[in-house]
This record gives sequence, C-alpha cells and structure tokens, in this order.
Amino acid sequence: MPSAGFTFTTSPASNKAPVALRVTDTSTSVACGITSWLWSFGDNTTSNVQNPTVGSPHTYLVAGTYTVTLKVTNAAGSRTTGGVQIVVKP
Repeated sequence: MPSAGFTFTTSPASNKAPVALRVTDTSTSVACGITSWLWSFGDNTTSNVQNPTVGSPHTYLVAGTYTVTLKVTNAAGSRTTGGVQIVVKP
C-alpha cells in the first residue's frame, strides 16, 4: 500500500491573499513504485504531475480555507490520499 505525503510552504508567511503555495511530494510505496499522482488544490484546479509547483507556485487570490489533497496510486493499483488545509486571510 502506498503512503501519500507531501511538504508545503506558503508565502507570504502572514498568509494574506494572494498566497503562493509550493508542494513537494514525499509519498512512498514499499512493494512497488508510485505510478500516478492526483493533486487537488481546493479551488477547482488539479494536477497529475508529481511535483506541480516546481516551476511556479499555485496561487490563491481570494481569502478562504482550501483543502489540498494528494492521491497516489502504485503499480499494483493501490491508492491512498493525504491532505492539509490552507487558510488564506483577506
């Protein structure tokens, strides 16, 4: 079974809009490798790239609470999801 995980940073540190989010995949799968990633940024945007914010951050322009999730699938077809909430202040 894979284990979905990621680290993240936001800027500015105050989390006042606009907020730039960077995520880094830290998922693992002991038995077999991870074959797919599905990120949801909580604002109707998604990505299937392992590390989608390497080139540029995901930006939240509007204040609110956003749930960022990562669903990973390994070569055996097993899936798991991890997530975190990002609070963007006005």
